[in-house]
Amino acid sequence: MSNVWPEFFPPGCPREPHTCRPGIYIRLVSRKPTPPDEDFLPQIIDLTGIRKKEGRGSVCKSCALSVFSSQQAAEDFLDNQGEGFRYRCKARMEVRDGDGVIHSDDSSYPGHCLWWIPMNQEGRSYWRFFRGCVDDA
Repeated sequence: MSNVWPEFFPPGCPREPHTCRPGIYIRLVSRKPTPPDEDFLPQIIDLTGIRKKEGRGSVCKSCALSVFSSQQAAEDFLDNQGEGFRYRCKARMEVRDGDGVIHSDDSSYPGHCLWWIPMNQEGRSYWRFFRGCVDDA
């Protein structure tokens, strides 16, 4: 099944197919029990859906959501962040075949992945099993 990407994605972004397997991933969110919508948006857009200044790295990376392949990878990342790091809660999600594209981004941090969501989908909609922040995945 071919994904249709938002028009603000650059040509060739993301490359397919998956390099991370579908499964359970951890997303860092700002608060519990219910994170704000902005926790489910890629860096390149704001709450109104308007493209903003791209985040660090490439424009293609700025179109993706940051997720971790395991609870431990998310905890290791948090252990290396300062106390002021906003995204302290860990939320679980399930990514299935056809839920966009996920690629390993171990060059940024071990266990880190980038997840591109297809057009006309919202990041929050993929959190099928989201029940607020979790301490143990």
